[in-house]
Amino acid sequence: MGQTTSTIPGTIPEETALALRHGTKDPIPVPDPNRPFTVEELHRIELHKAYQRTLLNGFTIQEVDVCGAWSTGDAKPSDLTLPFHPIYDRKAWFVGKTTKLDPFYTQIWDVKKEEELWNVLKPSLRLATLMLTTAGLSPWLDALMDNQWQVVPASDVKDGCPTDSGVYNTYSIHTRSPIVASQSTKKVQDSIENLQGNLRIEISPTLRSKNNFAWAYHRQRSVLVDKKKKYAGSTITLSLEMILPLKKTDLSVSERIVQQFGVAKRIAHETIHALGAYAKSRQPIPFESAEPFFEDDALCELGRSWETFMFGGATCPLRNDAELHRPYLAHGLEEWPNWNVYQNGCFNLGKAPTRFRQTDVFEPGNAKDRFDTFPIRISYMEDVQQRSFWQSVVPALGQTALKPPQILGRTRVRKGFPIRRYGKDWARWVNIKTLEAMDVPDLPTNATSAVQWQNAQDVRNRASAVKITLEIQDARKKGEQERLLEKQNPGQRARREEKEKRDEAEETKLLDQALLVYNPEDESPSMKIYESLRSSRFTRVRAECFSCLSVIDLLAGTPKLGEKLRRLANQEALLIDQDDPARQRILENGRKILGLKSTYEKEKREGKKRKKVTAPTGDVKGKKQKQSSTAMDIDNDSDMIVEGWERSYYR
Repeated sequence: MGQTTSTIPGTIPEETALALRHGTKDPIPVPDPNRPFTVEELHRIELHKAYQRTLLNGFTIQEVDVCGAWSTGDAKPSDLTLPFHPIYDRKAWFVGKTTKLDPFYTQIWDVKKEEELWNVLKPSLRLATLMLTTAGLSPWLDALMDNQWQVVPASDVKDGCPTDSGVYNTYSIHTRSPIVASQSTKKVQDSIENLQGNLRIEISPTLRSKNNFAWAYHRQRSVLVDKKKKYAGSTITLSLEMILPLKKTDLSVSERIVQQFGVAKRIAHETIHALGAYAKSRQPIPFESAEPFFEDDALCELGRSWETFMFGGATCPLRNDAELHRPYLAHGLEEWPNWNVYQNGCFNLGKAPTRFRQTDVFEPGNAKDRFDTFPIRISYMEDVQQRSFWQSVVPALGQTALKPPQILGRTRVRKGFPIRRYGKDWARWVNIKTLEAMDVPDLPTNATSAVQWQNAQDVRNRASAVKITLEIQDARKKGEQERLLEKQNPGQRARREEKEKRDEAEETKLLDQALLVYNPEDESPSMKIYESLRSSRFTRVRAECFSCLSVIDLLAGTPKLGEKLRRLANQEALLIDQDDPARQRILENGRKILGLKSTYEKEKREGKKRKKVTAPTGDVKGKKQKQSSTAMDIDNDSDMIVEGWERSYYR
């Protein structure tokens, strides 16, 4: 049977709308000052924001846009023409395992045979080459390839790993002075050249989990004639879903350079892992041992450590993880190591031999229970894919030029909602106390290319900083107006808050009563209460109504309606803080309904009779019994209510 080439499957639409293309829905509408939004419209906007934040690392599309990180119509395409590194030669590419995994991806992706596929990969390979060769001039790669690895005391690595074998010893690499490191440049580059012929690259579907964009596998020789030659090669597997958008014909220039950057960075990242395996084979340590820590890092992961040294943080795509075949919306720069990748700090023998240390600093309330993420500007993606940038700017400014500006970001807290964060490049152009913008210095008439580039960067960064500052000033103005109204009528706020507490308490009592009157044989009493509260102005009340109704419908044999209500409950739950007791209450009440169903069936089998219960008559709190239209029917991959109620409902 002949092999099918990797043409774009017909089931993938050639979307033209950015919102559809990226799977994030339309940007959130900006309120019209001439027509204030209703309470219901404002609630829908809050739901929309919460939904986008779950997909985009805590950001909304507006925040990504104000940072200059979203699609633009005047982006410059890549003009890199240099030869890519020999280790990425076409001979190094092999056919990955793509058969019978998913009918969506049954094509064979053969780089050696498909000219179209090879051509769309070339810009990323050229950029990866520049990243790698620039890394060769930095102290980081010198520390890995040419400096002696140091033993890390076992007392510093309390991750539950066994200590009965040298395989479990840990090591660290350390930078030397730039002068010393520069003297080993040729030796480091020769080490990279040695990967030629020992590096295989293939393209396969995401085999392990939705978060795997690529991985590297390293081989050792089965028969060791010479102990210094333990390294037999590495295989880099790139996610097919990551490459697929490059073959689309309707990508805008900005979308393409964002995708090319992501592929290039990932190839360079995995090459660093291969270099780590090669370097390990030259050290007097077991080949099977974990990668070394970089200096005082809490997690040994060479790829992200290299990214942090090069770019000032680990790069991460801002995208809908539920739909991996879509192009990246943008890229972010996040602090590393962080609690999100650190997880619980325990060694797992069944996975890659990653080691952990300093486990306590990542726990809630400690030094690293939060980390910052900043969107990366489109202009940065343009710059790193221009010849002039690498020929003029990088030689003059060094690695400073490779670090994206940090203007508006989000601080992701281990327990809680992401917090808005103003970066160092915002503070550079705005007086923090007065919120007045500072001027960009005049450009000298004899400015070099590097100085001109820096001036253009300053102008763009200042413009974004001013735009963000205007939003801050507007929010402060509204806050001052509210405080003025409260000052004129001191008791108004207190009375409003007291009324809200009473109303919420009354509705909570009604929710409790709905559970008391629930009868699997006659669901109408509790259904009346839940239906009457679906339009509540309290988020947690709406979330509980939708979640309990979804369980009732699932038990009643109407799974489609139950699934729709589950999604509505998920959306409402996005607005509830992770530590809010309402979350646990919602889950517990769902379990109670399941328990009442089980008890009822048991009593029915035993012949016991139940008392008939009725719901209160009339409207609840004067509200009409109508369905709420406050929540959008969003098909996302939140996992709130499932059979057994055993999984968390917050991503």
